[in-house]
Amino acid sequence: MLAVVVGPLMEELVFRGLLLQRLMVKMSVNRALIISSILFGVLHFESWLSAAIFGLMMGLLFLKTSNLWVPIIVHIFNNLVVVSLNLWQYRQGQVWTLEEAHIFLPIYLVAFMILPVIIIFIRKYWPQDHMQLPYLLNQSHQ
Repeated sequence: MLAVVVGPLMEELVFRGLLLQRLMVKMSVNRALIISSILFGVLHFESWLSAAIFGLMMGLLFLKTSNLWVPIIVHIFNNLVVVSLNLWQYRQGQVWTLEEAHIFLPIYLVAFMILPVIIIFIRKYWPQDHMQLPYLLNQSHQ
């Protein structure tokens, strides 16, 4: 429950809801997005690069939708998949060695095939420097 719901909720509130927007006040949107994503990756030190890329995508989702619930829900789904895979491995009663990890080959192939989609997504939704802060944009619609 903590890793699937509470963790993503708190991380999105801190990194996208607070940090990204505060950095955007002080610097360009691009720089704020990159810095907040790197800090998100550093928090997940064991897989910092993939976490930083994930943080970048969540930041882009937040900036594109101006809605913090979108990255929260995507983050919850991501963690649900990861925790489910870890539980499945645990229930098998073993920790796989590198030689035994071939059963994950289809997952690795899918992840590798998704890489171009991630690149296209980032390029398509990369923000312009003149964009308005999401919380200011949402306040103006009320």
